[in-house]
Amino acid sequence: MFYTINSPAFLRAEYYPGEETGVIIIIAASGVSLVAAIFFFISLAVIRFRAGNVSTADTLFMQSHLGIYFVSFVIAHTIIAVGSFLNIKWVADHGITSDDPLCITQGIMKNVGNVATALWNLVISLHIFNLLFLRHTPQRLLSTLVTLSIWCAVGAISIAGPAVIQKQEFGPYFTIAGLQIFYVISCHRPLILHAFLGYWCWISDKYGGARIGLEFFWMFFSAFTTLLLHTLTYFRLRGNIIVEGWRVRFRWISGAKAWKLQEVRDHVDTYMTTVALQMIWLPVSYGIFFMPIAISRFVQSSSRSVPFPGWYSRTRCLCCQDS
Repeated sequence: MFYTINSPAFLRAEYYPGEETGVIIIIAASGVSLVAAIFFFISLAVIRFRAGNVSTADTLFMQSHLGIYFVSFVIAHTIIAVGSFLNIKWVADHGITSDDPLCITQGIMKNVGNVATALWNLVISLHIFNLLFLRHTPQRLLSTLVTLSIWCAVGAISIAGPAVIQKQEFGPYFTIAGLQIFYVISCHRPLILHAFLGYWCWISDKYGGARIGLEFFWMFFSAFTTLLLHTLTYFRLRGNIIVEGWRVRFRWISGAKAWKLQEVRDHVDTYMTTVALQMIWLPVSYGIFFMPIAISRFVQSSSRSVPFPGWYSRTRCLCCQDS
């Protein structure tokens, strides 16, 4: 990919043929993800319509804390998919123009989607931990307060960049991402810049601190907190961890006695416990698919090259994430 610049606010990034193919694959994956999200929301509407005033297992789940949080997680993931699907404009134009309004829109959507997905993954993990480890059933009002708080936090984090952090000398906050530029000066034509990456719009490389504090931090914090909470939950359900009031103790337990309902579970609703055990894989999959992406972007932002295995795993995870 190469870049041409006519002014500090204008940058044009053009794809090489092989790069377009890679971006098209991501577009296709994001399209599949969007179709899946549409079918998901249509299914919710159909389930609600058919149930009417009758409570069914599906309607009970969607009205529960876990169901509400899961819908928000899907919305956040859909925002990421839409942001990735906007790459179709860059492929059609054979490159990206930094002053295109769609570039700013894509940068905002990617930032909002990544932060929202990380926070909702964390919320789901905390709720499952609260239900299965602490054996505490939260009040109904809590889901409303959490939903409003998280989406307000996502909005504040995304607005903070262009509204507070953006500086005139550094240029736009949301622009073509991944600029590692090598200058080629010529007196007879516009300045030609050769660089790596920059296949879509995101937070500018000039704001590396903001990338870490307003995006990477939440992704890593969510993934590692999820790992810790699920590890504790695993040993709690297995019977190794006993919670008595504020006291927590660990015991060794033989394989024959592990996972016995009478030893490791309290009087928690059986249906919601089953659902929570199934939902526990959602935060785990977040860590598996998002961490290679976050790590490679973090390394890239520190102006270091990412080895081929890192790029390969990142590309595979991007496709899985959007599908």
